[in-house]
Amino acid sequence: KIFDNCMYLPKNFKKKLTYDKFKNEVSLKLIQMIEYIIINPEEYYESTDLISLVYNCCIQGYMTDIYNLLTEKLIEFFENAVNNSKRFNGTSFIISLNDIIKNFEKSKSIIVVAFQYLDTNFIKTKLKSKLILKIDDIMLNYFLRTRVIKERVFYVLPKTLPSTKNSDDMIEKFYENNYNNLSLNSIKHNNNDNDNDNDNNEEEENYLIDPTILHNLINNLYKYDKRYAELNTNLFSLYVPKIIPVNDLEMEKQYINYFLDEYYQKENNEHLINQSSNQNFKKK
Repeated sequence: KIFDNCMYLPKNFKKKLTYDKFKNEVSLKLIQMIEYIIINPEEYYESTDLISLVYNCCIQGYMTDIYNLLTEKLIEFFENAVNNSKRFNGTSFIISLNDIIKNFEKSKSIIVVAFQYLDTNFIKTKLKSKLILKIDDIMLNYFLRTRVIKERVFYVLPKTLPSTKNSDDMIEKFYENNYNNLSLNSIKHNNNDNDNDNDNNEEEENYLIDPTILHNLINNLYKYDKRYAELNTNLFSLYVPKIIPVNDLEMEKQYINYFLDEYYQKENNEHLINQSSNQNFKKK
């Protein structure tokens, strides 16, 4: 219905659109719009220009050409993204991966609306599929499931932890949500309060990432393939509810309580030592 109510035929489309004009003029404009959406989805402002352009080309018989053009630009973008990711290591790779997937999700939502006519009248009828599924397949096959990205994710993800400057914040979180689950080693590591990662050192012990970045990345990875959670179940359980079995969760709680007892006992001992030192200093 959106097309019946909003679509119009510009003057230059009242005459039949020749293939030469489509190839040399219209397709170039369409490519620019697609590239802009893929690269800068945050800056894209809602407009009927792209919807109208797609609609008017489709009704003049260029559905196959538009579909091929769209898929080619998406493939090209992800192939470049794979090559560029080779420059990143550790923390910078995780941040880059999150940015690419986050922008892809926003671009996808724009493209699905803009190419709705193509989706309804070509992809669903001729290809027996949906545009959103085709776009997801391109992202998975030409990016997330490529050897380069898969190997890096498999190496980095098990070493990834949410960074925190205050370990008490993380400790309190265990009591706010029963399904939040960090291992004892994870808490100990975060108590070190070391947020300065060496991005060029693949041998660093762990990669400490902003929790807001991890929230988006973990949920997207889990959405596309739940098996990613096997790489770092403790990390995924922080952002994906109920992926830890109840028995494992109870065992984890015991470890956490044990650690908290040790943690607070250590804090208390350090406090007593400091008090004693201050008193001795005053006596002197």
